[in-house]
Amino acid sequence: MDRKTPFASEINRLCPPLITLAARHPRWLFDALFRCASATLLELAANPRWLGATPVFSLVLHTWTQDLRMHLHVHALVACGGLDDEGRWHTPGRGKGFLFPVQVASRVFRAKFLDALDQARCGGRIPGDPQAEPLAWQARRRALRAHDRVVYAKPPQGGPAQVLDYLARYTHRVAISNERILGCNHDQVRIRARDKRTGGKRTVTLPTAEFIRRFLHHVLPPGFKRIRHYGLLAANHKRAHLAAARAALKMPEPS
Repeated sequence: MDRKTPFASEINRLCPPLITLAARHPRWLFDALFRCASATLLELAANPRWLGATPVFSLVLHTWTQDLRMHLHVHALVACGGLDDEGRWHTPGRGKGFLFPVQVASRVFRAKFLDALDQARCGGRIPGDPQAEPLAWQARRRALRAHDRVVYAKPPQGGPAQVLDYLARYTHRVAISNERILGCNHDQVRIRARDKRTGGKRTVTLPTAEFIRRFLHHVLPPGFKRIRHYGLLAANHKRAHLAAARAALKMPEPS
């Protein structure tokens, strides 16, 4: 969704003031992240300045860093185009090298999330919020308003097979795989993590209780869906819309 992105991986990250809320109300916060990210993409896609059509995208929730700290964001796979109300396929208005501006997406997402947070407070949907007191609430809101949402976009590498491979990294993994656990005993656990400074690997040693605490933060609420589809892929009209998109693009029926 930047100036060189025909098919984007977009990430909306939530800043530290929301970490305590994530511990108390993970379902609400994760759902709000999905709602606001999807609404942002749908709104930008509907604007004729950028696309003027119903887009095609999937969102995947990702909550962890390599050392199991909380890092809330969603990955989006977005097709470079969409279907209008007349059944015609639209490509981005500024050409195939530009989908949505990341700065605009950041501001729209921030406004939608702040509004969702305010509505949840007024509707009593986040009881026991650790920052519910008026002064703490306003302080968090000021921090959220001052903090730019991080919207990172990049083109995919290769074709459909590479896109599926990229998506599978996030859809079929838990916070840490067995191969990254180097050793453990009653007192500590050693894990391998990426070193952002050098680009190599480093060993992280955690007390056993801390390792368990961090890992459990990434266990999703019961029944929570961490992969969701929107636009032409939305479940209530996916078959008809995909058939119309296939016809508009003159693509053969799938075998």
